[in-house]
Amino acid sequence: MALHKLEAAQIGYPLHPADQAGEGGFFALSSHKRAREALRFGLDMTGIGFNTFVVGDDRSGRMNATRELLEGYVRDRPVQDDWVYLNNFLKSHRPQPYRLPAGAGGRFRERLAAVAVKLATAATKAALAEVDAVIAEFAEATDLAPWFAHWRRDVEAHAGTFPIASDNNLGTPERRYAVNLLVDHGGETCPKVVIEPTPSYRNLFGSIEYVRSANGLTTDFTMIRAGALHRANGGILVLRAEALAKDAGVWEALKGTLRDRKLRIEEPHRSGAVPIASAPRPYSIPFDAKVVIVGAPRWYYGWFLNDPESRVYFKVKADICDDLGATADNIAAYVGLIRRFAAGHDTECDQEAIQLLLGIAARWAEHREKLSSRLELLDDLIGEAALIGRSTADGKRIRRADVAAAAAEQRRRVSQAEDRLYRAITDRAVMVTTTGTAVAQVNALIVFDKVDHRYGSPCRVTARSWIGQLGVINIERDVNLGGPIQHKGVLGLQGYLAGCFARRAPVSFSGSITFEQNYGGIEGDSASLAELLALLSDLSGVPLRQDLAVTGSVNQHGEIQSVSGVNHKIEGFFRTCVEQGGLTGSQGVIIPAANLVNVILDDEVSAAVAAGRFHLWTVSRVDDAVTLFTGQTAGEPDAAGYYPADSVYGRVASRLTEFDRILTIREGERRR
Repeated sequence: MALHKLEAAQIGYPLHPADQAGEGGFFALSSHKRAREALRFGLDMTGIGFNTFVVGDDRSGRMNATRELLEGYVRDRPVQDDWVYLNNFLKSHRPQPYRLPAGAGGRFRERLAAVAVKLATAATKAALAEVDAVIAEFAEATDLAPWFAHWRRDVEAHAGTFPIASDNNLGTPERRYAVNLLVDHGGETCPKVVIEPTPSYRNLFGSIEYVRSANGLTTDFTMIRAGALHRANGGILVLRAEALAKDAGVWEALKGTLRDRKLRIEEPHRSGAVPIASAPRPYSIPFDAKVVIVGAPRWYYGWFLNDPESRVYFKVKADICDDLGATADNIAAYVGLIRRFAAGHDTECDQEAIQLLLGIAARWAEHREKLSSRLELLDDLIGEAALIGRSTADGKRIRRADVAAAAAEQRRRVSQAEDRLYRAITDRAVMVTTTGTAVAQVNALIVFDKVDHRYGSPCRVTARSWIGQLGVINIERDVNLGGPIQHKGVLGLQGYLAGCFARRAPVSFSGSITFEQNYGGIEGDSASLAELLALLSDLSGVPLRQDLAVTGSVNQHGEIQSVSGVNHKIEGFFRTCVEQGGLTGSQGVIIPAANLVNVILDDEVSAAVAAGRFHLWTVSRVDDAVTLFTGQTAGEPDAAGYYPADSVYGRVASRLTEFDRILTIREGERRR
């Protein structure tokens, strides 16, 4: 593709159909499909280690989507069992756990409490009769049979003698025969999806509580408390990666639980403290649950994979893609989510508002044929548009204007640094020229990333050349303000120069390139085309248009490669032109042809292009950019490798030949 001028229809928000709404939520989107399949695989697989790490960009709905899928998965599955801790009559410091059907734990606690009341009031005969009834009622709980035998003997041995002397708070029947209902699933219809937002050791693994008495701290088995792992046992536990990574001890303990399939209640915080005589050491509970960690890629690659054991216990990766194709199915699912978000804000969106929201999602994805999967950002925008819409006559409906106003307000809240830069450009403190021509000077385009806000700006790139043999000097690199990719771009353009002008004789010149007024560093190769144009202009003496700006990466064969941030860059130069006296009708931006599909500009720029007051071009080769910037042909070499004398490259070749002639003369003089 040669030089191509863009039309307004090619650069504005894409107009996706907004009349069909699908169902299925987040996981109906293709961006979530692979994650959905991986999650279900992990849930269906048995054996140690088939737990899942869900990876998704921030604001991609990774937690909401995961919760929706998991809750749907467990909906038709049998409810979990209850768990109780009971007094161990042989070893009172080692309370024992017992499993009971869901809801049975509460009944069991009530029945034994009734027996304890009778024993406490010396109604021994009635208590013994009720004891027998309790044993009969829970006869199907075969695991309890040995405990019932010890319990019956203990009741008979102490009937009529309560309270009894005890050093562990178990002297009364209410405490001695209490049922510590650790986990109660009574009234539930399916397994629980437990989300633990603060996975401290206590919150995950449970704890033992203490009371202060005249004799110091005391406790017993009735004061054992469950953690999230107990509540999720038999179901699913969901943890956030960033919260889990805060405590290495908790991570190690979790891996131990998954390895041994046993859930222990320990007290690591009391390590090294004075032992408490009555403190129980509960027997462990068998553990069988799925654990799902949800986190951003930085946690998966920067924390999780740094532990070689992590993949042993979390064998499944569920990866949410950061974008999705704008197919009919995806758009329908997306529209369904937009309508759901709007309903959550007690409103609805009209068709034009939905179309703009789809266009904004495409801009976030930086692709006209894709949509961003960061749907929570869209929910935020809809919420702000709903607030704006309530102030209008049609207060229960979001219009396109409401969405546009909300997006503008979002940008305004975070654009202080951008506005400060443009004030400096307008005041000429930062030198940028948007009219006329100049030799060896070009408007490159750069992007500033402030984490919560990205914006583009022009930056003057200049070049100087002189007689010498140093080749291209990258000033940014020499003063440690240029990164390795930026320097790679400079070396690439030097290779292009050599290919064009050093096929018949060595190139003998020295030249420097720099980003003027750059004090904070520069990285990336997207300005290598601008750097090359500045150098070619200085070598040829041909001036460059200053009403144009350019972005593009150059390879050694003169092909223009795609770059990132084209929308911010175009809008940055547009704003500069507007604020430096207004649009002249000739100003515009050159971008790589490969970036055409990434161009999605705001309404103001699109309108200016439609009116012919601002222009955009795509180029695929260096020659096209040279022609547009200089108004002259770059030049094609003949069979012998010579360029036309009146072409830009012919003038460059002539200057390089002159440099080489002078160097040859000087070298000869030195030898004499």
